[in-house]
Amino acid sequence: MPSCRLVLKVGVLVILLDNLDVSTSLCNVPCIIIVHLEN
Repeated sequence: MPSCRLVLKVGVLVILLDNLDVSTSLCNVPCIIIVHLEN
């Protein structure tokens, strides 16, 4: 179910944004999204 997987990915990104510095997270988010799309 792609919708459920998408929700999980968004949840992980939110956790990363909460735990890391905002500037560092914003730089890493595009890379993380690309990795998830490739997988």
